[in-house]
Amino acid sequence: MNTYNTIIIGAGHNGLIAAIRLAKKNQRVLVVEQSERVGGELAGAVPAGNPETTLLRAEVLQALDIHLNWVEPDCTALSIQAGKPALRLSANIAESSSQIAQFSANDAQVYPKFVAYLEKLAGELEPYLTRRVTLADQGKLLTQHPELVRFVNTPLRETLDFWFESDTLKGTLGALALEGLNEGPYQQGVAFNLLYRWNLGGWRRLRYAQGGTSAVIGALQQAAEAAGAEIRTASPVAQVLVQNGKASGVQLADGSVLSASHILSTADPKATYFGMVAPGNLPPSAVRQLKNYKMRGSTSRLWLTLKHLPHLGQSAPADLAGQVLFAPNLEMLERAFDANKYGELPEVPFLRIHFGGADAPFENAFANHAGLVASVEVRFTPYRLAQGSWDDSARRAGLQKLVLDTLEGIAPGFSAAVSNAHLITPLDLERTYALTEGCTEQGQMLLEQCFALRPVPCLAEGASPIAGLSLAGAGAHPGGGLTGLPGWLWSA
Repeated sequence: MNTYNTIIIGAGHNGLIAAIRLAKKNQRVLVVEQSERVGGELAGAVPAGNPETTLLRAEVLQALDIHLNWVEPDCTALSIQAGKPALRLSANIAESSSQIAQFSANDAQVYPKFVAYLEKLAGELEPYLTRRVTLADQGKLLTQHPELVRFVNTPLRETLDFWFESDTLKGTLGALALEGLNEGPYQQGVAFNLLYRWNLGGWRRLRYAQGGTSAVIGALQQAAEAAGAEIRTASPVAQVLVQNGKASGVQLADGSVLSASHILSTADPKATYFGMVAPGNLPPSAVRQLKNYKMRGSTSRLWLTLKHLPHLGQSAPADLAGQVLFAPNLEMLERAFDANKYGELPEVPFLRIHFGGADAPFENAFANHAGLVASVEVRFTPYRLAQGSWDDSARRAGLQKLVLDTLEGIAPGFSAAVSNAHLITPLDLERTYALTEGCTEQGQMLLEQCFALRPVPCLAEGASPIAGLSLAGAGAHPGGGLTGLPGWLWSA
């Protein structure tokens, strides 16, 4: 029988969460996934202790009756630089202030006040992130929270210069604000992403699931199938079928046709409406708005297998359990972004590193140096190169050398610890995970592309130019980050 109540496109975390919720309502649910395994991009997160699982909302997991064992490292961010001590931030504000004092006594005193300020603004933002929002709600956000509006519209550099004097601390906070964003710290609107990330956990709280991302995906898949959802892998969607302006099902790449009264896509907005919907089914206004929707992926990843744990300024191996950042100052971040704007690689890249175990439990890998891996997120790397393409082996080799040379300059001997390397460019992210332009957030997290306006005005409040077809991935409200909220909210 090929007729369902809901067909969900994509078996990533949002797709699986939506499947669980709908199947528990006694719907007949089918999840179709293009790759041979479930998990989406999360399935490609190498370190078993990858901190990305920090962002999964506890209330969503609790509502779905999914139970995971969590480990909470004390060090949430280690900011490294050549020839200087590392800055260690933790959930303990007093300990973080003590670390900051080695760079600035003034900043050490101010930091707790800055954290309290972020907490206040995050509290104002929280209600708008954890439920569906209307245009009227967005109007209230902009008119009833003036300090919040001022903060998110002030260039991040100006805000950090106002609060702090240490380049090291400002570079670290700038790096945390740029996660998943193709903007520099001098640009307006970047502060919104800092507050968004802080609200989801940021560097104030870090946890990872024992067993890593594979344990998270395994638990979601098991819960979906137990609830009665059907999951088909290696089943790419060739087309969403539309009859009289309403989605009626999907046609898979093998030609098979599946019918449903509702299609829920966790693919990004452009991949959904331009890649799966036949031309002529969208009104010109929707085509124009979706074409102007900003994707602009700029993330590459270098996956490394390690012989032993390198020394990056940590006082103990556990300091590497969180995210390790190389962003010594705001100017370096802005220059890296500037190069990317013109299709060039930065002279000095911004790096964000996650260490973990490929097979062994996270903590055992650190203790025994067995199965050690690292995922190095490289920013800013353009999706479109000014010269050549990412299919050129020389360009790929050049980026890999740039990253390893940078790490060697920070920590002499790092290269000797590497036994194997595998590079993933923005083009690879597009081809492997159907992320348009390699954008991991399924659209830039800028204020004009968030809340009721995410992704674009014609899709505001969950509307669609095609009845029966809607979004439930990171391209829908509240947006990027592995929270599970889009799948939860838009399957309600």
